[in-house]
Amino acid sequence: MKVDLHVHTNCSDGVYPPLEVVRRAREGGLDVIAIADHDCVEGNLEAQDNPFGVIVLKAVEITSYIGPDEIHVLGYFREFSDNLKIFLKGIQEERRGRIVEIISSLKKLGVSISEEIFFETFSEARTYTRGHLVFYLLQNNYGSSPKEVFEKYLKDFSVPISVTPADAIKVILENDGIPVWAHPVPEELNKHFDYMLNAGIRGIEAYNGRRGVTEEVSREFVKIAKEHNLFVTAGSDWHGHTKDYNLGDFYRTEREVGGFLANFIQL
Repeated sequence: MKVDLHVHTNCSDGVYPPLEVVRRAREGGLDVIAIADHDCVEGNLEAQDNPFGVIVLKAVEITSYIGPDEIHVLGYFREFSDNLKIFLKGIQEERRGRIVEIISSLKKLGVSISEEIFFETFSEARTYTRGHLVFYLLQNNYGSSPKEVFEKYLKDFSVPISVTPADAIKVILENDGIPVWAHPVPEELNKHFDYMLNAGIRGIEAYNGRRGVTEEVSREFVKIAKEHNLFVTAGSDWHGHTKDYNLGDFYRTEREVGGFLANFIQL
């Protein structure tokens, strides 16, 4: 059983619609995925009744901050409650407001962005990130690569919101979910581990393709998880932006993540 527990659709900052993501998952040989869009669940729900035979776990990736440090918390559920959706709606509105502020600031710097056209361009999205601004600026010839656009126009802007990791973990637990620390790197884990543990984190995304975490680092994360009775998960954080990195290139099996999977499917 090939598993990827962290992928994105165009309902947040991924490239492809939900059913196309599932089709690509099947094409890439995956049996189980979790669509974990940023701060929204619409894409996940659309993918549930798919014709490709791929199991789609219910998940969401919640954006949070400790001071200036951005930490993402994955929540995995059997069902998405109304209370969870209300909480996420608040984040979506806050993020949209921050994007409007950045657009206004860019205009003052001579970057012409139509707020109306921007939101029309990404009408499928339920939440907005700086990634959307990068692609909009690329489409309007403000640079030749995402890195160039980001460094030139957006590096000094962030989209901070008022949610802390403790808030995210609390709402996931209150709605019968399992909170998992998304794609930590060693420095981040060392700095915030005690905070996250005290807040109630239940798992670590020990295997992560997008961040390039080495096997050695993953083994250390697995060791830490076992020492603290935390679940181990694995996710590519695939968005579809890179043509030579396909859905299914990264995966783990029930051998590595079976303890977590057993909460949601029969192995």
